Amino acid sequence: MVEPYIESKGGKKQKKWKVLMAINQLTFFNKPELDKLIDSLQWKKEIIGLIVGEQSILLLQSPNQSLNQFSEPDNTGGSILPSFLGNGVYSIENLYSRIFEDATADYLNDLLNHNFIIDKRAKPSYLNGKEIDVIARQVSGIKQVIVCECKFRIVSDKPISLDEIEEFREKIELIRKNETEESALTKFRFWVVTNTTAEENAVKLAKAHNVMIMKASITRNWQRNHQWKITTMEFV
Repeated sequence: MVEPYIESKGGKKQKKWKVLMAINQLTFFNKPELDKLIDSLQWKKEIIGLIVGEQSILLLQSPNQSLNQFSEPDNTGGSILPSFLGNGVYSIENLYSRIFEDATADYLNDLLNHNFIIDKRAKPSYLNGKEIDVIARQVSGIKQVIVCECKFRIVSDKPISLDEIEEFREKIELIRKNETEESALTKFRFWVVTNTTAEENAVKLAKAHNVMIMKASITRNWQRNHQWKITTMEFV
């Protein structure tokens, strides 16, 4: 059994492996016993796994779990974790949300025949640190802007709430004000893209502000494949 870590040397970062223990063949093919060994690792008690790149490692936190701040290991090896170089801890739901945003951008790009410039996770200064998940701006002709607020749910029976629509509405006011060109009329479309449903009062508020709630269908094996594809979007 080995554990990955990132070594920084001479200004370069490289993935390496630390040997933890030897595992015999019987243990390797005995899933309950193997899982028990893995769960005995100190860091595994508080996170569900790692995503390992060539130059970075991300810690995956389970949804709705409170997690303490981890420290860098000291020279005596006293820390419970190897150094992850400040990459932080990410919930699995946040990771899925980013993949969902990427899939939404790809769907829009195909839907609009590549005639729009599409940005993901944009943070314009006028939003004061808040983010636009996906924004598409028409390349030429009458200026059109499509703004998508992406709401992914691991548990699909958790609907979009009134508060989430209200929060998006506050963004919309700033987006309209700052994305409108004085010399040309700008046509806006505002979408909440989700894989779930919406509360009745959330639907009413969305309609009152010309916000479309779009339910996206994604590939069935999304839990095993990070390259998601949205196949359809339907108005809720």
